Amino acid sequence: MSLTLQFLAYTAVFICGASITAAAVRLPRRHPNSGEIVLRYSWAHRLIAVGIIAMPPVAATIGILLGNYRPSNPGGYGSVIVSSFFFAPIGGFMLLETACLRVTLTTDGIDLHAPLRRGRFVKWEEITKIGFNEYTCWFSVRDTYGQNIRVHAWLQGIIAFVDLARKYVPYEQRAKAQLKFEELDNKAGPRHIVS
Repeated sequence: MSLTLQFLAYTAVFICGASITAAAVRLPRRHPNSGEIVLRYSWAHRLIAVGIIAMPPVAATIGILLGNYRPSNPGGYGSVIVSSFFFAPIGGFMLLETACLRVTLTTDGIDLHAPLRRGRFVKWEEITKIGFNEYTCWFSVRDTYGQNIRVHAWLQGIIAFVDLARKYVPYEQRAKAQLKFEELDNKAGPRHIVS
């Protein structure tokens, strides 16, 4: 039975991972009224967050069904409770972030709406630097006032951000992100450039 559970777990991880990487090069959503481009996390990110929250109770249930936790071994239940207190806030924050974060791209600039941070708007002409961090997968957009907006490379439709940054931001100011721009271009293939 444990091989079946491992197979299902690996399959779920593969499906979520494939969806996350495919989401980045998917066409972006447009706001129905204004036509603005809206970047959001995909359903796979929310599913991973729910999995993090549900992991300890599900593991405990499987352990009880397989007979690993017995009333004579109360330490097993304590570890489940402690791990629930650890994983629930992490998964809750991730679920809130993936469900509510929205980056809107317009011809004027970038508008960030995040659940636990204040919203920010940066005009394209005020951008002084666009960089990319390989470890966190964030595009860091700095404006003339020294404020940063971070746009995650896994947002659905991120290729629209790449196209608009190329259109409105001079090459010298986006040179540090150019390698990631080219990598996303190769994944997306030929497409209509977003206007």
